[in-house]
Amino acid sequence: MPVAESGSPSGMAVADRASARQPWLWRAATLAVCAHFGLSYVGREQFFPDLRLYAAGKMDVPFQYRTLVAWIFRGLVSSSLFAVASRHAPSLYQNPYLLAYLLVVAAAMVGAVYATAGTIRALTGDAVFARWSALLVVYMAYFTTILVYGLTNMYPYDVPSLFFFCMGVNLVVRGRRWLYYLLFVPAVFNRETICFLTVFFAVWEWFRLDGAAAAKARRILPHVAAQAAIWAAIKVYLFRLYAHNASEVGANRVFINFLGYNLRELANPGQWPLLLSVCGFTLPLLVAQRRWIRNRALAWGCGIVMPLWFCGMMCVGVVIEIRVFTELASLAAPAAALIVYHRWYRREPLAEVGGSAAAQAGEAETGLASDPMP
Repeated sequence: MPVAESGSPSGMAVADRASARQPWLWRAATLAVCAHFGLSYVGREQFFPDLRLYAAGKMDVPFQYRTLVAWIFRGLVSSSLFAVASRHAPSLYQNPYLLAYLLVVAAAMVGAVYATAGTIRALTGDAVFARWSALLVVYMAYFTTILVYGLTNMYPYDVPSLFFFCMGVNLVVRGRRWLYYLLFVPAVFNRETICFLTVFFAVWEWFRLDGAAAAKARRILPHVAAQAAIWAAIKVYLFRLYAHNASEVGANRVFINFLGYNLRELANPGQWPLLLSVCGFTLPLLVAQRRWIRNRALAWGCGIVMPLWFCGMMCVGVVIEIRVFTELASLAAPAAALIVYHRWYRREPLAEVGGSAAAQAGEAETGLASDPMP
């Protein structure tokens, strides 16, 4: 059977039809992957809090402060339609709270993939590459939420927090400032670590803006102050809302200092593979191949936010409970995708700085096309 040549009209028509089908294939693959993730995540039946207490607002603080998903659970479970659906679900999910948990996790992961695809497309101008490389975010999330050993605690707000970070990075990169602020408010209600997104915002804007350092600071600091004010106001509101809840962290009701415990755990060689698995073992790649990211703002965003995050978790988190690093995939996935894109997908010479034509145009507009992070 003859095969149409790629340059012939019939060959071009076949290629066009294949190209038109590809987004649908990617969407189907994304839904399947995210459904697998959600079923694996919730179906593990590892420790997670009493979802009824959480939805009712009666959990210990600081866990109850991360209340956005509790409100979503309450809305879903109170729906008569949802109650009917849970009665006809497989046995595990006839518990309406577990069914709500599954839907929230799967939907958040789908949203994280779509947001990351938009980020990578904005940075490369390559829609096909962006779609498929965005699945890196699911790969990375597996290692911090499912493929773990030791402390396997899981909480309803972990995967939604990844979504908020992925979408926040997307909106920062695309310059959608008003949408960014609209996202920031519910993100604070979900988890306080969204404050690190403000750090990325500041780093990105620093490289995007032209002019002297003082001029840049005058334009960036009001946004940092506004986001800090929003964050603080919501935290004060939640502190008062749940003032009568029991406290997991003692009298201060905010956090416990885990620095001593974490230092001891870091000295344990058995924990080193676990910590290296953050972002699916890609952190060494990001360090070794960072010149191929070819975007100073993203490279420095990773180089600043990730160490700050680790230092913060050393003090107020448990670093061997590596779910606390899940949100780093929002930066690691686009960075790893850019390395693959420039180093292997397009096979650019290292001396070439600009990247694709679309990427050059975007970087010329944002002022990000100078030498990469050293």
